[in-house]
Amino acid sequence: MPDDAYPELEPVPVDSIVDTQGLRVALTRFESVQGEVQGPGEVAGAAVRVTLSLTNEGDGDLDLDLVVLNAFMGNQRDPAETYEQPGGSPVTGTLAPGETAEGVYLFRIPEDRRGDVTFIVDYRQSESAVVFRGAIS
Repeated sequence: MPDDAYPELEPVPVDSIVDTQGLRVALTRFESVQGEVQGPGEVAGAAVRVTLSLTNEGDGDLDLDLVVLNAFMGNQRDPAETYEQPGGSPVTGTLAPGETAEGVYLFRIPEDRRGDVTFIVDYRQSESAVVFRGAIS
């Protein structure tokens, strides 16, 4: 559930485009993959590879190193574990006004838990997080 210390915008469907505080945010692609083990304690499993698109519509640069995408399953928001592979490539660097960046993130989400998934995009400490919620394939 949302925490007052970490404000969130109202959830929108996963296929929405959100314009907020000079930033356009969208989840543009969902792919079913097999998450790959990269280190001790990790477990391979069914995963979803998500492409996050950010367009800076503001006047100043956006620090992409502050952008975090998290995923949760079900109404109780069980956290989805993350993977780096195959193909993970988070956004990094600086996004100038008018530019678009895409990042790729992987989450361990079993096929039977994909009917209700929440994705939360945190991008700036002073702004409410963007929340997408719905079924993914």
